[in-house]
Amino acid sequence: DDLLFEELRKLRREIATREGVPPYIIFADVTLHEMAQYTPTDAGSMLKIKGVGESKLQKYGDLFINVIQKHRTATKLSGNSADMHGIAEMDS
Repeated sequence: DDLLFEELRKLRREIATREGVPPYIIFADVTLHEMAQYTPTDAGSMLKIKGVGESKLQKYGDLFINVIQKHRTATKLSGNSADMHGIAEMDS
């Protein structure tokens, strides 16, 4: 979802500016693309995204989940995307 990806990039840029670090330090583009594709709405599903570990989840997870949930509500989606099952299969 290109619109969600751009919303996530905007949030990442705001956080990076506030923390005085390059945006890729917050999350890489690949990570934001996965977030936009799989739309995780809780900590467990967010941890399945490549590039999201416990530390970044604790520091930034709620902010990114909030943007994803707002986007899903605006586009009339609910719950986690069925595509999250694809991540579980990748782990196997």
